[in-house]
Amino acid sequence: MWATYWSALEEAGQRRLIVVLVGIALVTTFFFNRAVGFGKTADGIDVIYVGRDLTPYTNRGPYALAVPVVLGQEMSLAGTIWFMLTLLTASVLLVEMLERGWIELIFSKGTRRWQILAGRFLCSATLFFLLTFVATAPVAAHLWWKTGVPTWQFVVAGLIQTLGFASVLSVAALATLPQKGVALPILSAFGVWSLSPLLMNREVIYGEYIKSEFLHRVLDWAYYIMPKCTEIDAVAVGFLQNSAIQTSWPVWTTSLFTLSTLVLTLWLLERKSF
Repeated sequence: MWATYWSALEEAGQRRLIVVLVGIALVTTFFFNRAVGFGKTADGIDVIYVGRDLTPYTNRGPYALAVPVVLGQEMSLAGTIWFMLTLLTASVLLVEMLERGWIELIFSKGTRRWQILAGRFLCSATLFFLLTFVATAPVAAHLWWKTGVPTWQFVVAGLIQTLGFASVLSVAALATLPQKGVALPILSAFGVWSLSPLLMNREVIYGEYIKSEFLHRVLDWAYYIMPKCTEIDAVAVGFLQNSAIQTSWPVWTTSLFTLSTLVLTLWLLERKSF
C-alpha cells in the first residue's frame, strides 16, 4: 500500500494543477499576512489589528487573546478553501484509479485493488494537510515572531481539519465505484459536507419546519451517524485557543464514520467485477 501511496504522491506532484494549488496557497497566505497589523492603544497595550486595507481597521485585542482568534479565523477560511480545491483533485485521482493504470499494477506486480485505492486516499488526505499547512504556516510564524505567543497548535488543528476532509473523501471514494465519472464523487462529498451544519442545528429546523416526531428521530439518527464536519472545524479552532480538545464526540464519531465507509469501499472494490 505504501508503494502505491508514494506513487500517487509522485503522480499528483507531476500535475500542473498541483503547481496552481501551491501558488494559490502562497497568494492566500500573502493576503492573510497583509491583513494583520500590530500596534498600541492609547494606554500602551500591544494589540493586533485586522483588515489593513479596510475601514474600520478592527482591533482584535491584546496579543495573548488575539493571536488564537486571528489564527483560528484564518485556519477556518483556509480549511474551507482547501476542502473544495483538494476535493476536486482527489476525485480525479480516485476515478482514474478505476479507469487506467491500476490494471498493470495488479497483474504485473500482484498489487491488490484495495491497496491502490487506499494509497490514493491517503495521498489525497496528505495533499489537503500540506496545502493547508503552506497557507497557514507563514501566518502562524509571523504572529509568533511579532508577539511571542506560541502558535504551534496550528499543526494539530490542521490534522483535526484533515480528519473532517477524510470523512467526506471516504464518501467520494465510495461514489467512485459505479464508475460514473468525477461528478458523482464530488457532488456526494459536497452533499455530506453541506448536510453537516443542518444536522448540527436540527433543533432550529424542528421548531420552524418539521413537526413530525418520526422525522425528528430520523434526523437525530442521521446526525449521530454522519460526519460532523462543522463541529470538527470548531474543535480545531478550539484547540488553537485552549491547546486542548474540549469535546471528543465529533472526533471519534467522525473517525468511526470515515473508517467504516473506507472499509466498506475497499471491500466492495475487491468484490467488484470489471
